[in-house]
Amino acid sequence: TIAVKGPQALDIGSHAEGIQTIAYGRGAHSEGYRSAAFGNYSHAEGWQTRAEGAGSHTSGIGTIATEDYQTVVGAYNANESTAKFIVGIGTSEQKSNCFSTGKALDGNSYIKVGNITLTEAQLEKIISFINAIE
Repeated sequence: TIAVKGPQALDIGSHAEGIQTIAYGRGAHSEGYRSAAFGNYSHAEGWQTRAEGAGSHTSGIGTIATEDYQTVVGAYNANESTAKFIVGIGTSEQKSNCFSTGKALDGNSYIKVGNITLTEAQLEKIISFINAIE
């Protein structure tokens, strides 16, 4: 929870607007209600959102972008350290995601929908199979 009274921009080139927002990182931007942009060049917008990673972006309600260059939208996402784009569909009591994509630790790209994860190699096989049917 952010305990500031008005918008506060605390670093060079940072900008905050709204109610109880804070832009702490260099060149960071925060807007809305109780949103915080902590990472350098990050952007947090909406209701109680947090952009913690450098160059990260978060929007919606209760979303948190913890990693550098990560974008999170929606509501109350679960953290995925390898994801670069996340759509949250959780609640304040139970955080969850309906979609994410990124690069796994082994270097392969993936798409995750709910609890199903497809790697780049698996997607290539599916596309090849579909193309063979046509």
